[in-house]
Amino acid sequence: MHPRTILIVDDDRMIRRFLDQRLRQEGYRVFSADGGPGGCEEISD
Repeated sequence: MHPRTILIVDDDRMIRRFLDQRLRQEGYRVFSADGGPGGCEEISD
């Protein structure tokens, strides 16, 4: 079974880091971006 994937988009680096760590602990595959354009780029890859 593949891990669920989540994209975190937030301009606050500390919030992104915190959420990334917590979600990985819960078994998610995590991608993050610092804003809308970066988030769109992540999902288009």
